[in-house]
Parts: sequence; structure tokens; C-alpha cells
Amino acid sequence: MTLLLVSNRLPISLRRIGNRLDVQPNPGGVAAGLAAFYREYKARWFGWPGEVLPSETGEVAARLEKEFDCRPVFLPRKIARAYYAGFSNGTLWPLFHSFATYARYSASEWDAYRAVNERFADEVVRGMKRGDSIWIHDYHLFLLPRLIRTRVPDARIGFFLHIPFPPYDVFRLLPWHREVLEGLLGADLIGFHTYDYARAFLGSVLRDLGLDNRIGMITAGHRVVQVDVFPLGIDVARFRSASVAPSVERSLSRVQKGPGPSKLLFSVSRLDYTKGIPQQIEAFGRFLEAHPEWRRNVTYLLAVVPSRERVAEYARLKREIDERGADPQRDGGRIEGDARGLDRESE
Repeated sequence: MTLLLVSNRLPISLRRIGNRLDVQPNPGGVAAGLAAFYREYKARWFGWPGEVLPSETGEVAARLEKEFDCRPVFLPRKIARAYYAGFSNGTLWPLFHSFATYARYSASEWDAYRAVNERFADEVVRGMKRGDSIWIHDYHLFLLPRLIRTRVPDARIGFFLHIPFPPYDVFRLLPWHREVLEGLLGADLIGFHTYDYARAFLGSVLRDLGLDNRIGMITAGHRVVQVDVFPLGIDVARFRSASVAPSVERSLSRVQKGPGPSKLLFSVSRLDYTKGIPQQIEAFGRFLEAHPEWRRNVTYLLAVVPSRERVAEYARLKREIDERGADPQRDGGRIEGDARGLDRESE
């Protein structure tokens, strides 16, 4: 029996540099959160490897499978953009975080989303064996449990949502909300981070599909679907060892070098409007305005990991952060500490 992990992105990607394919880790939160599990259980991972030239798909697939036990799901560029930057991150992401005014609704992007989920289903079914367990992750693949169930009725399927599940009055704004619920109910086990998210999901299932639950168990036809809460932790050992690594010590020494500030505030966030980055900058400015004795005695180091800059809201957010960092008097009084944006990818 093998555990099959399925997510939008693989934990690594291969990029052409000169005459060779270079292996690079993907900095996404889902990949990072599952990396330790993937290594410990020697799971096989299905996911999109990013944009790959059609002439290189064979070489990329062979290397990913041989060296990393990863099965790539290749997507045409146009469909991938409509599915990822379009429906997944232009519709589902803002809506499920209750930023309903940021969500857009496009039938063509929904069609791309559905087509990609179909393609994932074909690849997983082609690569699975009897007795394998399938663990699907996150909002990019809401339809996948049912699509696999239709192809393999006795499959063992789990699904975990890494983002909030919104209240029903927000969720119902999605024109395809019933299809999302029906897709998820193809799983045997559905997991959430918190009880609030699980309750919101159960309430939506009751109101949209008329299916009640008993202690988190939903009877859907002849099947029982279990809904439960599984907060995602971190790889404690990895973080502990990283904190004392020589490279970290050198970086810290560079920041603290000289007669500079006595205190360091460090914040790292992915570029996203749900992270409140402009508000962090504003709060730092207000702190210095209210406590001028801290001016030149504190450094605010802000690391921003680039993300989804093809989505309009993210591009606007990046411009706003750049402007606030360049003009610290805006909205926050004069910032005489140090607010820096580190515009690079990190693990």
C-alpha cells in the first residue's frame, strides 16, 4: 500500500538552466507543510510541475519519477493560467477568506478549473494501485474526490483544506457552490484546521444538499463521510536546527552589525492581501509616533515572499507595499526605524 499525495504543485520543480534541468524547491505553504510527511512515509506525490515546454515533458517526467517519486500533471499554459491565477486564486481564494469584493466569477475560468481537476483524476487513477490511499490537498482540487470516486468506487480518499471554509452567506455567492460540496463529498474523510471551518462546511452541506450530520458523519447515499479537525503543525526539529545554522548566524550578525538599533522586529509573509502587510507597516509607524524614544533604537525587518503577481490584486498590493516602504510618513508618521522588503523567494 502506498500513500498518494495530491496537490496543485509538486514539492519541487525542474527548470532549464543551460543544458541541464535544475531542481528547485517550491516555496508554497502546502508543499512546505507536507514535506516532512512526504519524506517519512515515502509517499508518491502528484502535482503540477509548473510551466514545462512540450518538448521537455518526457525528460521532466522521467527524472521526477525516478529521483523523487513524483508524478507530474502537465497543463497547457492557457488552461493552467485560467485554472490557477483565474478560478483558484481570483475566485476561490478571496471568497474563502471572506474578501468577497475581490472575487470574480468567470464561466470560462470555471471550465478550466473543472478540466484541470479531470486531468488530475485521470493521472491519479492511471498511477494508483489497488490498496493505495489518496490524500488530496486544498482548494485547487475541490472536484477531485468525486471525480476519482466515479472512476474507482472503492478508492480510499482523504481531503484536507488548508484555508478557511467561509460562512454560508459568503460561500453561497459562488455560482458553483453545490458542485464544490458534491466534489468534496467524494472523499471518505474531510479535514479542516479548526472547528469553525468544519461547522461552516457542515452547515453548507445541510443547507445546499439537505444532508445532516451525526457527530461529524454525513450519510451521502450508501456512503458515510467523516468530517473532522486536524490542525497542521510544523517540523519542529527542522526549525530548531535551522535556527542555529551557520548561515542564520551570519545573517543575524549582518543585521546587528555596528552601533545600530538595539531591538529587531522581524516579520516574514507571503505577498498576499490576507496577511495585512500594509497594516503592519502602518502599525510600526504609529508605534514610533506614539513612542518617539524608540526611534533609531528599533529595526523593522519585513521579508515579503513574491506570490501570484499575475493576479491583479497581488500586483496592486506589491505596488502599495513598495510605496509605503519608500514613503514611511504615509499613514504612519515618520518611520525612523528600518522597514525593508526582501523581494525574493525563500523556503
